[in-house]
Amino acid sequence: MRVFRTLRKLTVLSFLAFFTLCCCTRIQEPEIRDINLNNITLNGLTEADIRVSFTAVNPNRLPLSAEAVSGEVFIKNTPAAEFTLTNAPLTVLSKSSATLEACINVRITDPLSILSAGIDLRKPDLSQLTIDAGISFRIGDTRKFFKLKKYPLRSLLNFGNQI
Repeated sequence: MRVFRTLRKLTVLSFLAFFTLCCCTRIQEPEIRDINLNNITLNGLTEADIRVSFTAVNPNRLPLSAEAVSGEVFIKNTPAAEFTLTNAPLTVLSKSSATLEACINVRITDPLSILSAGIDLRKPDLSQLTIDAGISFRIGDTRKFFKLKKYPLRSLLNFGNQI
């Protein structure tokens, strides 16, 4: 069960990357709050579909949509899991808030790397976790694509290990 808590944390953190990356000069960063784990559906020993609901606040004058989010989670620079947003697009209208539900498929690529990294699965140290991700979003009629390389998950969160 500890592995699934860690999977849940990794998934939520990875998905939050999309919303915290909207930091162009004309685009204000959306706010994410009230994160709730709705469901975990296991698809074998190393794969799960995780449903997470949250409230997203879009302070921008244009609608914001996450069209594609995918990437890889690393523990101490060792690939550990891959993730993909499966129910895209997720949209928040301009100058409004919405309760959204994200379905994220997470697949552990190397189960032994999690154990050999010495990670405490009950309370993982986020400073050891990084992601490579590709995030495609649309704001108004403009499409933007971000790539992250070895981006620390801890930097994506204002609240550290609170999830």
